[in-house]
Amino acid sequence: MMIVRRRAIAALLSAGALCGLLTGCASEEQKAAQVAQQQEQLDGYIAKAEGWGEEILAQIPKSEVEDAGPAASGTRAANMNYEEWPKYYIWDTIVRLKPTGARTPTEAADELDPWLKDQGWKRHEEREDTPNQESFTRYYSRAQYTLMVEAYTQAPPRAQNIFFTIVTPPTSPAK
Repeated sequence: MMIVRRRAIAALLSAGALCGLLTGCASEEQKAAQVAQQQEQLDGYIAKAEGWGEEILAQIPKSEVEDAGPAASGTRAANMNYEEWPKYYIWDTIVRLKPTGARTPTEAADELDPWLKDQGWKRHEEREDTPNQESFTRYYSRAQYTLMVEAYTQAPPRAQNIFFTIVTPPTSPAK
């Protein structure tokens, strides 16, 4: 009888250990699947942000541009716990207009506004501060993306810069 109980207990413990291993593997597989899913989602967000960014830049004639730096883009963790996921993406670039060009940064931002609205960007004037002596920032959203247009208002010889920033929504393992 003791032998039967020992074998039953051993079998039960073995089954429990096997179940624990399988469950652990399943959760690792689930984590890997969630990471793959979020990476795919992030890749789609990046493509959309970069595409929209290029469309925005195309609205400023090259003849007016003194310099347009490459986009200083990258991903960021969307949490305060230093966990790898979820993430979001920031597309960020500076356009320096020619100091003697056809438009100032303010005029370029003003003329860009109706085009952005036609493209589906909604302006959030309630978030905007009164323009100061140096610059102003306009806030837009489209779907769950945010666009910030910051134009410098000081006359030459100050740099005639416009900053564009697009922030994607964070990835979500549930989507």
